[in-house]
Amino acid sequence: MAECSVRVLLIMSLAAALGIFFVILGCALPMFNNWYPLFVIIFYVLAPLPTIISRRFSENSAFSSDTAASLCNELALFFTAGFALSAYALPLVMAHAPRASPVIKWGAFGCVSAGNTVCFAAMIFYFLFFDRADDSLGF
Repeated sequence: MAECSVRVLLIMSLAAALGIFFVILGCALPMFNNWYPLFVIIFYVLAPLPTIISRRFSENSAFSSDTAASLCNELALFFTAGFALSAYALPLVMAHAPRASPVIKWGAFGCVSAGNTVCFAAMIFYFLFFDRADDSLGF
C-alpha cells in the first residue's frame, strides 16, 4: 500500500507541475509576453485551505456535532469552489477588458485555463485518494 501511495503522490505532483508549466507557458511565450496570468497561483494556494481547515475542525473538535461538522464541510466546499471559479474568471476578465486592448491574449487565456484544469484535477484527486482515515502520511 505504501508503494501505491508514493506512486500516486508522484503522479499528482507531476500533474501539478504540468499545470503550473502551462500557466508559465501562457505568460512567457514571446507572442504573449505578459506575466499577469501568473496571479492565478494565488488561487492554487487558497483553494485547498478551507477544505483542510474544515477537516481538521470536524475530526478534532470535541464540541462539534454531526450537523455542525456537515455544515462546516459544506461551507468549506463552497469557498473552495469560489476560489476555483475565481482562478478561471481572472484570466477570462483579463482577456476581455478593456475591449480595445485586452490585458492578455486569448492564447494565454487558453494556456492558463488548461493549467487551471490540470492543477485543480490534481487537487481533487489528492483529496479523493487520501480521504481515508488509515492514511500513512498523516495528512
